[in-house]
Amino acid sequence: MANKILDPIFRLYDPIRYSFNKKKEDYIIISPTVGSKSQLNDGGRITFEINSLSNWLLISDAYFRCDFKIKEATQNQVPQTNTTLENNFFPSLFSEMVLEAGSNPIETIKHPGEFDTMLKTVLYPKDFDSISGWIPDVGDGSILTEPKKEDYIIISPTVGSKSQLNDGGRITFEINSLSNWLLLSDAYFRCDFKIKEATQNQVPQTNTTLENNFFPSLFSKMVLEAGSNPIETIKHPGEFDTMLKTVLYPKDFDSVSGWIPDVGDGSILTEPVRNLANDSDLARVRVVARNTIERVGRAINHGFEKRVLQYNNVVENNRWGNYVNWKLYPLFGLLEHRKVSIDLPHKIHLQREINDDKIFFGENGSDAKLEITNLQLFIPVITPSIEVETKIFNSLTKDIEIAFLHRNTVGSTTLTGESTT
Repeated sequence: MANKILDPIFRLYDPIRYSFNKKKEDYIIISPTVGSKSQLNDGGRITFEINSLSNWLLISDAYFRCDFKIKEATQNQVPQTNTTLENNFFPSLFSEMVLEAGSNPIETIKHPGEFDTMLKTVLYPKDFDSISGWIPDVGDGSILTEPKKEDYIIISPTVGSKSQLNDGGRITFEINSLSNWLLLSDAYFRCDFKIKEATQNQVPQTNTTLENNFFPSLFSKMVLEAGSNPIETIKHPGEFDTMLKTVLYPKDFDSVSGWIPDVGDGSILTEPVRNLANDSDLARVRVVARNTIERVGRAINHGFEKRVLQYNNVVENNRWGNYVNWKLYPLFGLLEHRKVSIDLPHKIHLQREINDDKIFFGENGSDAKLEITNLQLFIPVITPSIEVETKIFNSLTKDIEIAFLHRNTVGSTTLTGESTT
């Protein structure tokens, strides 16, 4: 009886459902106002007034149609170089877009090209839409040479901070390679590590391995500086990086980077699935057989298994170990601006946190400990053609403004409410 009463109540909150056929004639077409049409190529404000008040308008599906021509700026001919328009070039034709409703400005978007591209990169990363102009580059493009293994600069912690790798202090990386074209958005930390029991000189005796995406959780704070300015300060980077990757790469595994999420019911087997040695005794065979039955009988956590195979490898007597290559993006919002930089020093500060109880996953009773044996920053170096490099330098006649989605993180917060909350 209760359901019969509640169902109609909840249906009151259903969105209005409607349908319509969009035909060519089911559009209103609006041109710029008379006074602003002359500004199409002159750097002024262009205004569109939507005064069709008697029609039901679906502005969320509206679009600008832009017809254009391309020629050499100094000669009356097509460009003679290997050149075309950028992906999603249209919003970059404008420095600002303003939407008004009634007589009120609702949204003012500065640098619309940057923001529209960032949004579409998240929403439609692999979708091509030639008509709209969303045709993203793939690979490294035909102009830049492909980064090779040797096309990286490798940076170690500063002399004064290297001793803090396992002591809970600040670790600093200074990027002063000013004459190189650096692609910081593809940079990564390579972290080599070992695992052992904290209290005994042996590997963990319980069914334990490292958490998914454990690397950023080794630090309580990460700071990115450009020039002499702190650009972004990320507190609790492990939590924020995991949240971002859960949205961006929910079903992708990347063992090298450490992104190996738990799947299935999130539980672990009594013993990790291992290959049987030729000399295994009967008890060992029974354990593996039991685990095989468990795998068939329920949704197995393949993420845990993958991490066991990745990290629980004997690297020396009584030590497990391996390495991860953890990328700086998507944690730092500045790096969504996927551009090369030159003659701009950077610094990255990592505040080490000793928190082995938070980075291991498995059965209770584990006293596992991680030790960083080496930590380096790898940054791709890009080599543009001489022609492209010359054009870029010739265009650098003023400061370049960059818009990006700034990560604004906060510390732990306690929420309080009434007893009925």
